[in-house]
Amino acid sequence: MRNFRVFTGNRLETLAEALGETLRVPLPSPLEQEIIVVQSRGMERWLSMQLAKQHNVCANIRFPFPNTFIQDIFARVLPEPKVSSAFDQQTMTWRVMKYLPACLSRPEFDSVRSYLGPNPEGIKRLQLSDRIADLFDQYMVFRPDMVFRWEGGKEDHWQALLWREMVKETGGEGHRAARAKAFFKALQTLDSKRLSDPGVLPERVSVFGISALPRLHMEALSAIAQWTEVNLFLMNPCREYWGDILSDREMMRAGSGVVHEHDLHMEKGNSLLASLGTLGREFFDLINEFPSEDAPSFEDPGTDSLLCRIQSDILNLHEGQVNLREGQVNLREGQVNLQESRAGIPGKRATASSV
Repeated sequence: MRNFRVFTGNRLETLAEALGETLRVPLPSPLEQEIIVVQSRGMERWLSMQLAKQHNVCANIRFPFPNTFIQDIFARVLPEPKVSSAFDQQTMTWRVMKYLPACLSRPEFDSVRSYLGPNPEGIKRLQLSDRIADLFDQYMVFRPDMVFRWEGGKEDHWQALLWREMVKETGGEGHRAARAKAFFKALQTLDSKRLSDPGVLPERVSVFGISALPRLHMEALSAIAQWTEVNLFLMNPCREYWGDILSDREMMRAGSGVVHEHDLHMEKGNSLLASLGTLGREFFDLINEFPSEDAPSFEDPGTDSLLCRIQSDILNLHEGQVNLREGQVNLREGQVNLQESRAGIPGKRATASSV
Protein backbone atom coordinates (compact mmCIF):
# COMPACT_ATOMS: atom_id res chain seq x y z
CA MET A 1 0.00 0.00 0.00
CA ARG A 2 1.52 3.30 -1.08
CA ASN A 3 1.61 6.16 1.40
CA PHE A 4 3.38 9.04 -0.31
CA ARG A 5 2.13 12.53 0.52
CA VAL A 6 3.38 15.93 -0.58
CA PHE A 7 2.52 18.93 1.61
CA THR A 8 3.18 22.27 -0.08
CA GLY A 9 2.82 25.83 1.12
CA ASN A 10 4.33 29.28 0.90
CA ARG A 11 5.03 29.64 4.63
CA LEU A 12 7.37 27.46 6.68
CA GLU A 13 5.26 27.99 9.79
CA THR A 14 2.27 26.42 8.02
CA LEU A 15 4.34 23.45 6.93
CA ALA A 16 5.69 23.04 10.47
CA GLU A 17 2.13 22.94 11.80
CA ALA A 18 1.21 20.29 9.24
CA LEU A 19 4.24 18.25 10.27
CA GLY A 20 3.27 18.60 13.92
CA GLU A 21 -0.23 17.29 13.18
CA THR A 22 1.24 14.34 11.28
CA LEU A 23 3.47 13.45 14.23
CA ARG A 24 0.50 13.39 16.61
CA VAL A 25 -0.22 9.91 15.29
CA PRO A 26 2.24 7.82 17.33
CA LEU A 27 4.54 5.21 15.84
CA PRO A 28 3.84 1.55 16.69
CA SER A 29 6.83 1.41 19.04
CA PRO A 30 7.48 4.23 21.53
CA LEU A 31 11.22 3.52 21.27
CA GLU A 32 11.40 4.05 17.52
CA GLN A 33 12.78 7.37 16.41
CA GLU A 34 10.97 9.77 14.15
CA ILE A 35 13.03 10.56 11.06
CA ILE A 36 12.86 14.08 9.65
CA VAL A 37 15.24 14.75 6.77
CA VAL A 38 16.52 18.35 6.65
CA GLN A 39 19.17 20.21 4.68
CA SER A 40 20.92 22.14 7.47
CA ARG A 41 21.49 22.17 11.23
CA GLY A 42 19.85 25.59 11.33
CA MET A 43 16.64 24.06 9.98
CA GLU A 44 16.93 21.27 12.53
CA ARG A 45 17.11 23.73 15.43
CA TRP A 46 14.27 25.90 14.11
CA LEU A 47 12.02 22.91 13.46
CA SER A 48 12.79 21.40 16.86
CA MET A 49 11.60 24.60 18.52
CA GLN A 50 8.44 24.70 16.41
CA LEU A 51 7.57 21.10 17.29
CA ALA A 52 8.29 21.76 20.96
CA LYS A 53 5.82 24.66 20.88
CA GLN A 54 3.14 22.40 19.42
CA HIS A 55 3.76 19.28 21.52
CA ASN A 56 5.41 20.83 24.60
CA VAL A 57 8.38 18.59 23.94
CA CYS A 58 10.58 17.54 21.02
CA ALA A 59 12.34 14.27 21.73
CA ASN A 60 13.37 10.99 20.09
CA ILE A 61 13.62 12.62 16.66
CA ARG A 62 16.55 12.13 14.30
CA PHE A 63 17.37 14.82 11.74
CA PRO A 64 19.64 13.28 9.07
CA PHE A 65 20.81 15.02 5.94
CA PRO A 66 19.54 13.54 2.64
CA ASN A 67 22.70 11.60 1.74
CA THR A 68 23.00 10.18 5.26
CA PHE A 69 19.37 9.07 5.22
CA ILE A 70 19.67 7.39 1.82
CA GLN A 71 22.80 5.50 2.86
CA ASP A 72 21.00 4.34 6.02
CA ILE A 73 18.07 3.05 3.95
CA PHE A 74 20.47 1.19 1.67
CA ALA A 75 22.15 -0.41 4.70
CA ARG A 76 18.77 -1.53 6.09
CA VAL A 77 17.76 -3.32 2.88
CA LEU A 78 20.98 -4.67 1.42
CA PRO A 79 22.06 -7.91 3.12
CA GLU A 80 25.80 -7.20 3.25
CA PRO A 81 26.82 -3.57 3.24
CA LYS A 82 29.73 -3.08 0.84
CA VAL A 83 30.34 0.58 1.40
CA SER A 84 33.81 1.50 0.24
CA SER A 85 35.53 4.51 1.74
CA ALA A 86 37.55 4.65 -1.47
CA PHE A 87 34.67 6.62 -2.98
CA ASP A 88 34.34 9.22 -0.24
CA GLN A 89 35.02 12.60 -1.76
CA GLN A 90 38.12 13.34 0.35
CA THR A 91 39.56 9.89 -0.33
CA MET A 92 38.87 10.22 -4.04
CA THR A 93 40.91 13.42 -4.12
CA TRP A 94 44.05 11.50 -3.16
CA ARG A 95 43.18 8.61 -5.44
CA VAL A 96 42.80 10.96 -8.40
CA MET A 97 46.20 12.42 -7.54
CA LYS A 98 47.59 8.89 -7.53
CA TYR A 99 46.25 7.90 -10.96
CA LEU A 100 46.69 11.19 -12.84
CA PRO A 101 50.47 10.97 -13.52
CA ALA A 102 50.18 7.56 -15.19
CA CYS A 103 47.27 8.76 -17.33
CA LEU A 104 48.79 12.01 -18.58
CA SER A 105 50.72 10.26 -21.34
CA ARG A 106 47.48 9.20 -23.05
CA PRO A 107 46.22 11.41 -25.90
CA GLU A 108 42.78 11.69 -24.26
CA PHE A 109 44.41 13.65 -21.42
CA ASP A 110 45.87 16.40 -23.62
CA SER A 111 43.67 19.09 -22.07
CA VAL A 112 44.54 17.96 -18.54
CA ARG A 113 48.24 17.84 -19.35
CA SER A 114 48.04 21.32 -20.87
CA TYR A 115 46.32 22.67 -17.76
CA LEU A 116 48.87 21.22 -15.37
CA GLY A 117 51.74 22.63 -17.40
CA PRO A 118 55.37 21.62 -17.11
CA ASN A 119 55.12 20.87 -13.38
CA PRO A 120 52.38 18.23 -12.91
CA GLU A 121 53.52 17.60 -9.33
CA GLY A 122 52.65 21.10 -8.10
CA ILE A 123 49.69 22.55 -6.22
CA LYS A 124 47.65 22.59 -9.43
CA ARG A 125 47.51 18.82 -9.35
CA LEU A 126 45.99 18.80 -5.87
CA GLN A 127 43.46 21.50 -6.77
CA LEU A 128 42.46 19.72 -9.98
CA SER A 129 42.20 16.39 -8.17
CA ASP A 130 39.89 17.94 -5.58
CA ARG A 131 37.67 19.38 -8.30
CA ILE A 132 37.55 16.08 -10.21
CA ALA A 133 36.68 14.18 -7.01
CA ASP A 134 33.85 16.61 -6.34
CA LEU A 135 32.49 16.08 -9.86
CA PHE A 136 32.73 12.29 -9.56
CA ASP A 137 30.89 12.49 -6.24
CA GLN A 138 28.07 14.44 -7.89
CA TYR A 139 27.97 12.12 -10.91
CA MET A 140 27.27 9.14 -8.64
CA VAL A 141 24.12 10.84 -7.35
CA PHE A 142 22.90 12.95 -10.26
CA ARG A 143 24.22 10.96 -13.25
CA PRO A 144 24.40 7.28 -12.20
CA ASP A 145 23.50 6.05 -15.70
CA MET A 146 26.50 7.89 -17.10
CA VAL A 147 28.77 6.32 -14.47
CA PHE A 148 27.58 2.85 -15.45
CA ARG A 149 28.20 3.64 -19.14
CA TRP A 150 31.74 4.61 -18.25
CA GLU A 151 32.24 1.35 -16.34
CA GLY A 152 30.87 -0.54 -19.35
CA GLY A 153 33.54 0.99 -21.58
CA LYS A 154 31.10 2.89 -23.81
CA GLU A 155 32.93 6.23 -23.60
CA ASP A 156 36.62 6.98 -24.00
CA HIS A 157 37.16 10.60 -22.97
CA TRP A 158 39.55 11.37 -20.12
CA GLN A 159 36.96 11.42 -17.33
CA ALA A 160 35.65 7.98 -18.31
CA LEU A 161 39.18 6.56 -18.55
CA LEU A 162 40.15 7.99 -15.16
CA TRP A 163 36.97 6.63 -13.56
CA ARG A 164 37.64 3.13 -14.92
CA GLU A 165 41.13 3.23 -13.44
CA MET A 166 39.65 4.14 -10.05
CA VAL A 167 37.02 1.37 -10.00
CA LYS A 168 39.48 -1.39 -10.87
CA GLU A 169 40.44 -1.75 -7.19
CA THR A 170 36.85 -2.35 -6.04
CA GLY A 171 35.43 -4.06 -9.09
CA GLY A 172 32.82 -1.34 -9.53
CA GLU A 173 31.22 -2.00 -6.14
CA GLY A 174 30.93 0.17 -3.07
CA HIS A 175 30.19 3.56 -4.59
CA ARG A 176 26.80 5.22 -4.22
CA ALA A 177 25.58 4.58 -7.75
CA ALA A 178 26.32 0.85 -7.43
CA ARG A 179 24.67 0.73 -4.00
CA ALA A 180 21.57 2.42 -5.37
CA LYS A 181 21.35 -0.07 -8.22
CA ALA A 182 21.63 -2.98 -5.78
CA PHE A 183 19.02 -1.36 -3.51
CA PHE A 184 16.34 -1.09 -6.20
CA LYS A 185 17.06 -4.64 -7.32
CA ALA A 186 16.71 -5.89 -3.73
CA LEU A 187 13.32 -4.22 -3.34
CA GLN A 188 12.09 -6.16 -6.36
CA THR A 189 13.46 -9.52 -5.26
CA LEU A 190 13.08 -9.55 -1.46
CA ASP A 191 10.00 -10.93 0.22
CA SER A 192 7.50 -8.15 0.92
CA LYS A 193 6.88 -9.57 4.41
CA ARG A 194 10.56 -9.21 5.27
CA LEU A 195 10.50 -5.56 4.28
CA SER A 196 7.45 -5.08 6.49
CA ASP A 197 9.19 -6.51 9.54
CA PRO A 198 9.95 -3.98 12.32
CA GLY A 199 13.38 -2.46 12.04
CA VAL A 200 13.95 -3.18 8.36
CA LEU A 201 12.44 0.06 7.07
CA PRO A 202 11.34 3.03 9.19
CA GLU A 203 7.65 3.35 9.90
CA ARG A 204 7.56 7.01 8.93
CA VAL A 205 9.88 9.40 7.11
CA SER A 206 9.34 13.14 6.78
CA VAL A 207 11.32 15.39 4.45
CA PHE A 208 11.09 19.02 5.52
CA GLY A 209 12.03 22.28 3.81
CA ILE A 210 14.46 20.86 1.28
CA SER A 211 14.68 22.96 -1.86
CA ALA A 212 15.73 20.17 -4.25
CA LEU A 213 16.55 16.47 -4.28
CA PRO A 214 18.22 14.43 -7.02
CA ARG A 215 16.17 11.91 -8.95
CA LEU A 216 17.94 9.01 -7.20
CA HIS A 217 16.71 10.20 -3.80
CA MET A 218 13.17 10.73 -5.06
CA GLU A 219 13.15 7.25 -6.58
CA ALA A 220 14.31 5.77 -3.28
CA LEU A 221 11.61 7.61 -1.30
CA SER A 222 8.94 6.57 -3.77
CA ALA A 223 10.15 2.97 -3.70
CA ILE A 224 9.95 2.59 0.10
CA ALA A 225 6.52 4.28 0.23
CA GLN A 226 4.97 0.84 -0.26
CA TRP A 227 6.06 -0.06 3.28
CA THR A 228 6.86 3.31 4.86
CA GLU A 229 4.77 6.43 5.39
CA VAL A 230 6.63 9.10 3.40
CA ASN A 231 5.70 12.76 3.82
CA LEU A 232 7.32 15.67 1.97
CA PHE A 233 6.88 19.19 3.37
CA LEU A 234 8.04 21.59 0.68
CA MET A 235 8.08 25.32 0.22
CA ASN A 236 6.30 26.37 -2.97
CA PRO A 237 6.05 30.11 -3.71
CA CYS A 238 3.18 29.64 -6.20
CA ARG A 239 -0.17 27.90 -5.76
CA GLU A 240 -0.64 27.53 -9.53
CA TYR A 241 1.16 25.10 -11.80
CA TRP A 242 4.30 26.88 -12.94
CA GLY A 243 6.26 24.11 -14.59
CA ASP A 244 5.84 25.59 -18.07
CA ILE A 245 6.70 29.25 -17.42
CA LEU A 246 9.82 30.61 -19.08
CA SER A 247 12.13 33.53 -18.47
CA ASP A 248 12.81 36.09 -21.18
CA ARG A 249 16.12 34.41 -21.97
CA GLU A 250 14.52 30.97 -22.23
CA MET A 251 11.85 32.37 -24.54
CA MET A 252 14.45 33.91 -26.80
CA ARG A 253 16.40 30.67 -26.88
CA ALA A 254 13.28 28.60 -27.62
CA GLY A 255 12.03 30.86 -30.41
CA SER A 256 15.36 31.71 -32.01
CA GLY A 257 15.51 30.72 -35.67
CA VAL A 258 12.33 28.64 -35.64
CA VAL A 259 9.07 30.55 -35.56
CA HIS A 260 7.88 33.72 -33.94
CA GLU A 261 7.83 33.36 -30.15
CA HIS A 262 4.14 34.39 -30.02
CA ASP A 263 3.26 31.36 -32.16
CA LEU A 264 4.93 28.98 -29.68
CA HIS A 265 2.36 29.77 -26.95
CA MET A 266 5.10 30.12 -24.35
CA GLU A 267 3.97 31.09 -20.85
CA LYS A 268 5.87 33.76 -18.93
CA GLY A 269 3.74 33.94 -15.80
CA ASN A 270 5.58 35.98 -13.19
CA SER A 271 8.91 37.21 -14.54
CA LEU A 272 10.65 37.13 -11.14
CA LEU A 273 9.58 33.54 -10.54
CA ALA A 274 10.48 32.54 -14.10
CA SER A 275 14.00 33.96 -13.85
CA LEU A 276 14.91 32.90 -10.27
CA GLY A 277 12.78 29.78 -9.83
CA THR A 278 14.42 27.45 -12.33
CA LEU A 279 15.65 24.96 -9.73
CA GLY A 280 12.32 24.86 -7.90
CA ARG A 281 10.43 24.49 -11.17
CA GLU A 282 12.54 21.50 -12.18
CA PHE A 283 12.20 19.93 -8.73
CA PHE A 284 8.40 20.13 -8.71
CA ASP A 285 8.30 18.75 -12.25
CA LEU A 286 10.34 15.81 -10.94
CA ILE A 287 7.96 15.31 -8.01
CA ASN A 288 4.99 15.25 -10.39
CA GLU A 289 6.46 12.16 -12.03
CA PHE A 290 5.76 10.12 -8.89
CA PRO A 291 2.22 9.18 -7.79
CA SER A 292 1.41 10.99 -4.57
CA GLU A 293 -1.34 12.51 -2.48
CA ASP A 294 -1.16 16.31 -2.56
CA ALA A 295 -1.97 18.51 0.44
CA PRO A 296 -1.58 22.19 -0.54
CA SER A 297 -1.86 24.98 2.04
CA PHE A 298 -1.25 28.52 0.82
CA GLU A 299 -1.78 31.92 2.41
CA ASP A 300 -2.03 35.11 0.37
CA PRO A 301 0.20 37.73 2.02
CA GLY A 302 -2.07 40.54 0.80
CA THR A 303 -1.02 43.93 -0.50
CA ASP A 304 -0.11 45.88 2.66
CA SER A 305 3.48 46.43 1.56
CA LEU A 306 5.54 46.31 -1.59
CA LEU A 307 7.15 43.02 -0.54
CA CYS A 308 3.71 41.51 0.16
CA ARG A 309 2.51 42.56 -3.30
CA ILE A 310 5.53 40.89 -4.90
CA GLN A 311 4.91 37.70 -2.90
CA SER A 312 1.20 37.78 -3.74
CA ASP A 313 1.92 38.18 -7.45
CA ILE A 314 4.25 35.17 -7.33
CA LEU A 315 1.72 33.15 -5.33
CA ASN A 316 -1.04 33.76 -7.89
CA LEU A 317 1.27 33.68 -10.94
CA HIS A 318 0.48 37.26 -11.89
CA GLU A 319 2.95 39.62 -13.49
CA GLY A 320 1.74 42.46 -11.25
CA GLN A 321 2.50 46.15 -11.43
CA VAL A 322 5.78 46.27 -9.48
CA ASN A 323 8.59 47.43 -11.74
CA LEU A 324 11.81 45.97 -10.39
CA ARG A 325 13.91 47.89 -12.91
CA GLU A 326 13.05 51.39 -11.72
CA GLY A 327 14.71 51.19 -8.32
CA GLN A 328 11.51 50.51 -6.39
CA VAL A 329 12.99 47.34 -4.91
CA ASN A 330 16.52 46.56 -3.79
CA LEU A 331 17.55 42.91 -4.04
CA ARG A 332 20.30 42.81 -1.44
CA GLU A 333 22.93 40.14 -1.73
CA GLY A 334 23.59 38.09 1.39
CA GLN A 335 25.24 34.84 2.39
CA VAL A 336 22.82 32.55 0.64
CA ASN A 337 22.79 29.24 -1.11
CA LEU A 338 21.42 29.72 -4.61
CA GLN A 339 19.17 26.71 -4.20
CA GLU A 340 17.66 28.21 -1.03
CA SER A 341 17.00 31.59 -2.62
CA ARG A 342 15.26 30.06 -5.61
CA ALA A 343 13.00 27.89 -3.49
CA GLY A 344 12.17 30.58 -0.94
CA ILE A 345 13.76 28.80 2.01
CA PRO A 346 14.31 31.20 4.92
CA GLY A 347 17.51 31.63 6.82
CA LYS A 348 20.44 33.52 5.34
CA ARG A 349 18.81 34.85 2.22
CA ALA A 350 18.46 37.81 -0.03
CA THR A 351 16.00 40.41 1.19
CA ALA A 352 13.81 42.85 -0.66
CA SER A 353 12.89 46.27 0.60
CA SER A 354 11.27 49.39 -0.80
CA VAL A 355 13.22 52.59 -1.29
